[in-house]
Amino acid sequence: MEMRAHRSSTTSITGVLRRDAALRWQSSRLADGAPAEARTPLVIAHRGLVGPSSPENTVGAVGAALRAGADGVEIDVRLTADGVLVCSHDDLVAVGAGRTVSVSASTVAELRVATRHRSWPLATAAEVLLALSRAAGARVVIEAKPVAGVAAAEAVAGGLRGALAGASGLEATVSSFDAALLAALGGRLGPVARTALLGREDEPGHVVLRRALAARAHEVHLHHSSVRAAPHLVDVAHRLGLRVTAWTVNRPDDVTWLCGVGVDGLITDDVRVARAVARVAQPASRGSVEEVG
Repeated sequence: MEMRAHRSSTTSITGVLRRDAALRWQSSRLADGAPAEARTPLVIAHRGLVGPSSPENTVGAVGAALRAGADGVEIDVRLTADGVLVCSHDDLVAVGAGRTVSVSASTVAELRVATRHRSWPLATAAEVLLALSRAAGARVVIEAKPVAGVAAAEAVAGGLRGALAGASGLEATVSSFDAALLAALGGRLGPVARTALLGREDEPGHVVLRRALAARAHEVHLHHSSVRAAPHLVDVAHRLGLRVTAWTVNRPDDVTWLCGVGVDGLITDDVRVARAVARVAQPASRGSVEEVG
């Protein structure tokens, strides 16, 4: 019953997507996006390696992640009131004594002052990317938080282009839950970064895959539970030219299982454990995954 459902789902997805112009565009890039063979997935540190002396999304956290053996780091970026991209997951940033300040309502100078008490003050995207670029072969996933309007999207694209220009040699992927923003960024970033559509925890993988193709993304970043629910979609995505990264993967048995189904990357809070488990996990044979109907 389960196999029949998988085959039906795959056939339905593929049939719909083959009639879409986005599929034809993606299919021309199969050699770029699809792995030639199963391999150990990249281990990406979720917001860096966070600790008492290295808050998330700071230069200290990304440096600690690389020293712990991460292949790269995932960071979050938001626009300040004066149009600078800073690294912060939330709009409201804690500044001590129970107080918070809003990233979107503050200038970068104001945010620096507000976080000066921390071991690592709030960083700009340019500062974090420059720090990452100093490590040979490092990768970064930059999650762009949603913005309102074309002007704001232009500002995000401009900020990313400038930050990446100063971080030569860094392999970058820009991700977002917002498909419209991702499509806009992809058209403005050109070859300086790949793009990845993020799927929400409760969003079926086939829905994310369809939306990623429509946004002309290079990758899909699925919650690990979505991959568990439909593991055959990893192979479908590869055949359509999309890399697959799973988030946020902290349990050793999940790392082992995801390596087995052939994901390309793992975003994790526990770099050391994920790296150790991934090194010994055996990827599945490419021939063991269902053919696309």
